[in-house]
Amino acid sequence: MDIRQPEANDIDFLLSVSNLFRYLAVDEVLKRLLPLARSAVDAEEVSIIIFRDDEVEWQHYMNKDEQLDDIPYLDSVLKHGLAGWVRKHREFVMIEDTETDARWWQKNYIRSVLCAPVIHQGELLAIMTLNHAEPHHFTTHHVQLIQIVTNQAAIAIYNARMFEKIQTTQNQMETVLRAFPNLMMVMDHVGRLLIVNDAMLALLDRTSYDEVIGHRLTDMPKRDKCLDDVCQILLEVISTPPLKPIENVFFEVNSELLERDFQGTISTWSSSQREVAGYVIVLSDITQIREVASFKDEMLRIAAHDLRSPLSLILGYTDMIMLETPEEATSVHTYLEAITQSSKRMDLLLEEILRVERIRHSPSELYQFISPQEVMEQATGNLQAFADKKGIQLTIYHSPIDGPSPLIKADPLLIRQAMENLINNALKYTPKGGEVHVTNRIDSANQRFHFTVVDNGIGIPSDKAKYVFESFFRVNDPAIASEQGFGLGLNLVKNVIEKHHGGVWVDSVLHSGSRFGFWLPLYQAEESP
Repeated sequence: MDIRQPEANDIDFLLSVSNLFRYLAVDEVLKRLLPLARSAVDAEEVSIIIFRDDEVEWQHYMNKDEQLDDIPYLDSVLKHGLAGWVRKHREFVMIEDTETDARWWQKNYIRSVLCAPVIHQGELLAIMTLNHAEPHHFTTHHVQLIQIVTNQAAIAIYNARMFEKIQTTQNQMETVLRAFPNLMMVMDHVGRLLIVNDAMLALLDRTSYDEVIGHRLTDMPKRDKCLDDVCQILLEVISTPPLKPIENVFFEVNSELLERDFQGTISTWSSSQREVAGYVIVLSDITQIREVASFKDEMLRIAAHDLRSPLSLILGYTDMIMLETPEEATSVHTYLEAITQSSKRMDLLLEEILRVERIRHSPSELYQFISPQEVMEQATGNLQAFADKKGIQLTIYHSPIDGPSPLIKADPLLIRQAMENLINNALKYTPKGGEVHVTNRIDSANQRFHFTVVDNGIGIPSDKAKYVFESFFRVNDPAIASEQGFGLGLNLVKNVIEKHHGGVWVDSVLHSGSRFGFWLPLYQAEESP
């Protein structure tokens, strides 16, 4: 065999091989790979078979620089020919003369063959075959060149596949996102838009994605005040150091352009270094939900008002019948008493519904700067007689504070009702001889007033605790069946506190007791009490 020394044009060959990495599609890599390999060893023909997961990718089979679909022929080559032997053994083969090598099963004009496996990380990606009509045409120098080609081709094919996979995944994700009914946009850490779906494009008042992708949301001209509000919230999130993942930020905005109400969410997505790489904003249309809620509230208000008149009439006539009925007619009096009690119970329910309705629509103009500790003293004092009657020890504790008494901006009547509801709830469900403790705490770091009611009563099952603030919810427990209630008291507390920009919470253990509480924001320095 002729062992040639590297020539000057081999440098050009190596540069050409390195250019294979520039192409990000398998077909593009193959179209440049085959002519390059053939010219490097002066072969007459070259073909390549591509595999994925050990299965032939028929669409990539190329022979003599052209893509063919001769599947029966290729199947025979893989079963009986040299390519099949290389596939099985994964070894490079050089046949100097096909007449003397049984691995070359075709009887034709071909006399010299090079057959090379293209392997990356143990996976067979392809088999490349080069041939010539003359025997002893290929040399060990040619073998070295083809080994260089196949090594580089393995990486180029693998990279092209990875790029195609990433692009396919991205296209699938973008297709799903663009069809997503909610308005969505994905941006990088400085607010440049990366992905926008069709619904968001309409709010941005743009017709093409090219008009928005790569631009900062805050720099784009806006026709809708909704986007100004979103940008303001986004700037507050972005400007919060350091750049670390945050909990979802929720907000509500109204779009005059689309005439819709939206509930928005801002969340972060992270890079491999677990730092914030960008933000995702989703706007969910809640217009219909608000309309339904408004309709429900209106119907409740109308029903509560309109039902009170006939109830009053029923109670009045019941009292008159009872007065005119002889006392010896005991069964009639029993029936009338049942009517009276049921009517009063319904009247109380309507009053509770109207109270919740008044809370939801109470004007903020009634708010004033008050001492929550003084309101807490009033609420506890109002229920002391009820606690004494039940034989329950009711105590109040104020956490020590430095300086003047802290203030909140609120409707004092509503806050007192909320406190009384929590205390009354604890007293109702605590047996005789039990204890109810009312405490407060000032969170100076977060500027919050915390109010807590702790009892050692019957408690709440852990799977039910999250529902206790919902309307008309009552725990189905025989121990409380005798206690009257409609499941509106705690819902009233939730409405009051949320209307004052605070939050409610509950922590309970069945048969051991409960801790109910809420927090309210303290007034800020820039406000004037």
